[in-house]
Amino acid sequence: MIDNPENNVPRDPSRIDINQERELRYWCDQFQCKPDELRVAVDSVGTSVQDVKIYLGKDRRPV
Repeated sequence: MIDNPENNVPRDPSRIDINQERELRYWCDQFQCKPDELRVAVDSVGTSVQDVKIYLGKDRRPV
């Protein structure tokens, strides 16, 4: 059976829990990053999705 990331939507969509394997996979899929990259981002800026998005450079807006 194929693992559908939409089935793994986190309980709190504004926070990242890297200790939950399903959430880790979900957020890696959302940010198109590797688990180690996500862990470094969370260690650096905390669990806020918005802060991690900025840290990973996924929230760039056209100038």
